[in-house]
Amino acid sequence: MIDWPLGVLIWGLAASVLGAGVEFLMMGELDDTLLDHTILTILIAAPFILVAMKLISHLDQLQRKLARLAATDLLTGLPNRRAFLEQASVQTDGIVLMIDIDHFKRINDTYGHAAGDAVLRSFAEELRASVRSTDLLGRIGGEEFAAYLIDAGPEEAEKIAGRLCGGLKMAVEESDEVLTISASIGAVESVTGQDIGDLLKHADDALYAAKAQGRARLVFCPTSAALARDAA
Repeated sequence: MIDWPLGVLIWGLAASVLGAGVEFLMMGELDDTLLDHTILTILIAAPFILVAMKLISHLDQLQRKLARLAATDLLTGLPNRRAFLEQASVQTDGIVLMIDIDHFKRINDTYGHAAGDAVLRSFAEELRASVRSTDLLGRIGGEEFAAYLIDAGPEEAEKIAGRLCGGLKMAVEESDEVLTISASIGAVESVTGQDIGDLLKHADDALYAAKAQGRARLVFCPTSAALARDAA
């Protein structure tokens, strides 16, 4: 919408300047009428060109903002499931984690959804603080989060589990109560070329095993080593 009128203005201005240049080369001087016409064209076109360029810049910024919003979970500020899958699909060796807040439904039922949302936001901040800047995070849905620890080994997953599984203290909004929040984590080792969907499924299986064993713990997919060897 903006490119077409901007192009017309620029071409019109260029034609006027070119005409003046041709006349000067042929006659050695500029006709006063043509010179006035060129100056008038410049004066008229310049504001429109500036406005058009400003609009184009604004639209570009708006498109970038919409793209960020489309890839972001609005509650926690983490990448959403689609964005996480896109980023993780091109990664190399590492550890994929599926992380679930324990007994989250109980929090919602007892304290309300506003308190549940506050717990999700706080947990996301704890998760950010637990990983490295090179690692990927995402809110997969509900109280489930995912992490891709790039070029990391099991020891990195153990460090994160030590922080998230041991119990986090979180105050309930508009209340004097303090909740102890823990998480269950399923993990799977990955190597370059493995499908992120398959990795998440295996990590999810390990997550269910962690819940079955009593929650608040890290469980590795028992087939992690075999999966890595098969993909190598």
